[in-house]
Amino acid sequence: MNAQTSEKPQTAKSQKQVKAAKEEKPVAKSYADFLTRPIANEGVEIPLFNAEGKKTGHWLRVVGEDSDIFREGQTKLYRTALKNSELPEEEADSKFGVVSLEVLASCIIDWSFEEAPTLDEKVSLLKDAPRIKDKIEEVITSKSLFIKKKPTS
Repeated sequence: MNAQTSEKPQTAKSQKQVKAAKEEKPVAKSYADFLTRPIANEGVEIPLFNAEGKKTGHWLRVVGEDSDIFREGQTKLYRTALKNSELPEEEADSKFGVVSLEVLASCIIDWSFEEAPTLDEKVSLLKDAPRIKDKIEEVITSKSLFIKKKPTS
């Protein structure tokens, strides 16, 4: 240790890292490059595949976990859990499961089917097509899908 500064001397490796960090060009040019909520609110389109894994031509538009819809849904889930905490475990779990499915369904903001995407229709889809439900859960939490893509030239 350096007696005058009470700091450990920098190693050659750490000095190189500091120098490299100073020379790197910033990836973000503005605070706007960090905003994920607007993109999460727009949602992303995901294709639907049949049981054999072939594209069907149908799609769902799903919002991300940084979206207003998802955040409001989380709040609803927390309230449901608190409200039903005194109920018998099986009944509380059942109520929580219903609300959880509704929250997930609300994250589907559009689809290619002829039927209007009502909450009941979306819940029915997720309940009876667990593979789609699993895919939606995966997409909602996939941060990389909700990042502003830089134009390539």
